Amino acid sequence: MGIDPEEASDRTGAGTAGKDIHMIEVSSQKGEVQLLARVLSAGEDLCIVITGGTCPHIGSVSIGIPRSSLKGDATASATVSTFNVTSHKDDRIGNLFAHEISAQVGCRTVVTCGIHVDDASDEVLEAIQITALDVLKRLKVQLSETPPLVG
Repeated sequence: MGIDPEEASDRTGAGTAGKDIHMIEVSSQKGEVQLLARVLSAGEDLCIVITGGTCPHIGSVSIGIPRSSLKGDATASATVSTFNVTSHKDDRIGNLFAHEISAQVGCRTVVTCGIHVDDASDEVLEAIQITALDVLKRLKVQLSETPPLVG
């Protein structure tokens, strides 16, 4: 059941400046696991909400702050800080998105993440990880083609 990740939807809302973003939505599904990432411009910064599973919620809040790599080679990177709800593991995906998007776009990026599946098996947890990586990949492409709305 479900759709193939290659058939996942990407939707961009156009702002007044043509290709500028007000909101992007990217979703992907593997088996019965579907994830959705919504990106909103917040001035020069981004706010990303990642939800999925049977009970979307806020399990973690991560913020990525762009910086140069500590290797000294001027590669883009980010520092990530996290607030995590007790007993939640949503920070694993939230931190990944905060780091990758903040480094790529070069702006502060807040990510709320809440994915819940009752009694998730190892296979379901793996499907969540694979689906999250697909959403991240698609989101990075969307953001490289459509820079955030500034102002």
